[in-house]
Amino acid sequence: MKILITNHQLKGRGGSELFALEIGLALRTRGHEVCLFSTLAGDISEQAEAAGIPYVKDPAACPFHPDLIHGQHHLETMIALTQWPGVPGIYFLHGATPWEEHPPRHPRLHRYLGTSPRFNWWIARECGVTESEVGTIRNFMDPAKFSSVRPPGNCTHRAAVFHNTMDPKGKPFAAIMSACHAHGLTLEGVGALFGNLTKQPEIDLLEYDVVFAGGRSAIEAMACGCTVIPVTKEQAESRIHPANYDEMVDRNFTAEINAPHITAEQIMAELGSIDPLETAAVTARIRHEATLEKAVDALLHHYSIAMAAHKASANNDPAEAAALETSCIAAYLLTLAQRTKEVDDKRMTLIDLKVSATARAEKWREAAANETKKLQRIQAALENGSWWHRRLWRRLRRE
Repeated sequence: MKILITNHQLKGRGGSELFALEIGLALRTRGHEVCLFSTLAGDISEQAEAAGIPYVKDPAACPFHPDLIHGQHHLETMIALTQWPGVPGIYFLHGATPWEEHPPRHPRLHRYLGTSPRFNWWIARECGVTESEVGTIRNFMDPAKFSSVRPPGNCTHRAAVFHNTMDPKGKPFAAIMSACHAHGLTLEGVGALFGNLTKQPEIDLLEYDVVFAGGRSAIEAMACGCTVIPVTKEQAESRIHPANYDEMVDRNFTAEINAPHITAEQIMAELGSIDPLETAAVTARIRHEATLEKAVDALLHHYSIAMAAHKASANNDPAEAAALETSCIAAYLLTLAQRTKEVDDKRMTLIDLKVSATARAEKWREAAANETKKLQRIQAALENGSWWHRRLWRRLRRE
C-alpha cells in the first residue's frame, strides 16, 4: 500500500508529529510505501528523511500515486485530497481543542479516528457521519525504544513536569513545585516553554520518581516505571493507579476540561498516596496494551475499511460525486474565509493599536526633549547669574 500522511507541522516533538513519524516507520517496515506532507519542516521531517521516508512540502511532489491519504489536521488533509482526486482517505483527530485539528467533511474521507472514544459522538456530529464510521486508536509507545524500566521503589527524589504548554512562571507550576518540595522532591520542567526539550525521553524519564504529564507523554512516563499524575497546563487529575486505569485510558491519560485547577494541596495529597506496587502494575499494563505494533494493526484495519468503502462507492453517479466534493470544498473554504477574516480583523486592530501607541510615544519623546531644552536654558541662565542664583540652583538640584 502507498500512503501519504499529512500533518500541520513536522518541526518539533509533539504528539501528532511523533505519531506520523513512528507510524510511517512501522508501516515501511511492514513493506508499505510512505510519504510525509507538511508545509513546515524541521527536526521530525529531517528524522524521516534520514530514515528513508520521503518528505514533501507540496503533495503534488509525492514520489508515488498514493492508494490512501492518512489525514492529520484539516488544512493539509484537504490540500492532499484536492491534489489527488479519486484517492480515498481517513482523518485522524489527535485533539478536540486546537483549531487545526477540527475534522473536515469530505466524501472521500471514509473513516474518522480519534485517540479516545469520548470524541466519537462529537466527530460524528461534526462530520455528518454515524458513530459506527468513527474509530479509536489509542496513543502508544514503542517497547523496543522504551526498553528500560525503573525498578519498583527506586527513589531519585526527582520529579518532572513533562509538558509543552505549562507556563514555568504560572501558578500551576508553582503549586506543583511547592507540593514537591514539601515531599522532598526536586522538580524540573521538561518541554517547549521550559526551554528543555528532550529527544530521548526513553532515557531521561528513567530519572524521575513522579511525572506530571498527559496523553502520549504520560504513556511514555508510565512505560518507564514512573508514577504519573495527569495534567493539562492548568488542571490535574488523580494519579494513575490500577483502580482508575480504565477510566483514564478513555481520557487519553489527560485531565478533563472540568477537572480541578492545580493546587499545592491537591498535589500533596496525590504524592502522599503513591504506592510503588500500584505504579509497577500500571507500568506492566501500559507496556502490554499501548504498543506501536497494536496501533499499526488497528490502523491497517481501518485503512482496509476505508478503501473497501471507497471501492463500493465507485459505482455512484460520477457527476453526483463530483458535485458533492465541490459542495464540501466550498463549505470548507467558507469556514476558512470566516476564520481568516476574524484573524485579519484582530491583526488590523493590533496594527492600529501599535500605530497609535507609536504616535503617542513620539509625542511624549518630543515633549520630553522640549522640557529638557527648557531645563538646560534655565541651568545656563542660573550658572551665568549672581552667586546666590548659583547657590539656589545647587540647592534645587540636591533636593
